[in-house]
Amino acid sequence: MNKAMKLVLCTVTSAFLAAAFIPALVGCDDETTAETGLFVFEQTEGGYTVTGVTDPSAKELIVPETYNGGDVTAVAEGAFQNCIKAEKAVIPSTVQSIGKNAFRGCRALGSLTIPFTGQKAGASAEKGLFGYIFGQADYVGAAEVKQVFGQSEEENETFYIPSALKEVRFEGTSIPYGAFSNCTSVTTMIIGSLTESVGEEAFLNNNLAYVYVESNAVAAQLLGPYACGKLLSNVPAVCLGQNINRLSGYVEGMDTHEAWKHDGADYTIYANRKSYRFEAENAILSGGLSTGSAELGANGVPTGGGWYVTGFYPNGGMGNCAMEFHINSSKDATVRFIYCCGARPTHYFKGCYRLTLNGTVVVPEQDVNLSLPAGESYMWTQWTRFYICDLQLKAGDNVFDMHFLPDGHETAEAFSNDMYVDYIEFETDAILTWAN
Repeated sequence: MNKAMKLVLCTVTSAFLAAAFIPALVGCDDETTAETGLFVFEQTEGGYTVTGVTDPSAKELIVPETYNGGDVTAVAEGAFQNCIKAEKAVIPSTVQSIGKNAFRGCRALGSLTIPFTGQKAGASAEKGLFGYIFGQADYVGAAEVKQVFGQSEEENETFYIPSALKEVRFEGTSIPYGAFSNCTSVTTMIIGSLTESVGEEAFLNNNLAYVYVESNAVAAQLLGPYACGKLLSNVPAVCLGQNINRLSGYVEGMDTHEAWKHDGADYTIYANRKSYRFEAENAILSGGLSTGSAELGANGVPTGGGWYVTGFYPNGGMGNCAMEFHINSSKDATVRFIYCCGARPTHYFKGCYRLTLNGTVVVPEQDVNLSLPAGESYMWTQWTRFYICDLQLKAGDNVFDMHFLPDGHETAEAFSNDMYVDYIEFETDAILTWAN
């Protein structure tokens, strides 16, 4: 018999049984299920390789551990590249290798479970990077990601990873150097109980909002925000599984320890108070609003993303210029609202904006003078942070609206409030992200 025998699993439905054409059942395994019926297998000496799917429109790619009495040990190159509707994929621990481009084109993929990063466990250079399985060719819904596997300028590779990918679960023993570097679309990382080590720069420039650790070894190594490949460098919060009995002094000393759940599992969340910056140009803009670019402000306060927003009113305008921020909070929380703008002479916050939080107008108890300190000259790029007031966010999604007012009036003729806005900032021990 040929060592490479392709087998397509078939799913036997009740309607098919009613037809009862017995010869058509030849080759179907007694344990065939709807899930395994999705995949095309090729038999090899070590087990079975997934080479493709029978339904490219499938929304879940849950690869089985075994087929026909043997382990599923590999996923072939390009195996899922036409699965443009797949939202979730799970690769089991029996799989020892994943081919390049295996997930190329999976633009809807939002959740992925893997036993290693790259081609296989222990792979070096670009073959050990997360982006390897997505490939180096662009496709619809992909983000260009430059990943590093060393410190020199030459030690990097560019991959195209789905922008929709938000959650990754890692079930292997070791995360290599730079494995998830620059993967800014991923906001949730789950590190399984088997993981023993995390390489340098593994989470360089991450955008993680939630980090879940089920490994005692990793929990003990979290000695600061830059430990474990800079795992906590973006948000100083970590959720530890109920099995954790070894925890670092850094985590133990965090401000809050609270019960937490994720995907049905129990965790304890540890967090420090942090400032979250929400760029004004990423808000929903309406009315006479425009954006522009600027470098660092003259007083050293950075422009958040290199862009700013300014508001004005056309003739007969009805005060309809606004920035609407959609912000998700991990819990009911009090936040300190800090506003960053180019300071202006004789401007006061109440005279420039009307604040609305979740449909309720918020009036700061104390008005804030947005002018420059005495003796300083006006310069529009002098970005300055102003503490405005405390706000009460609810758990879940919140809508925060900053409505421009022309000198405190709801209606006016042509007017520019001359307030160049860079970002708003919320300081809290809750975890905040942009809402969906």
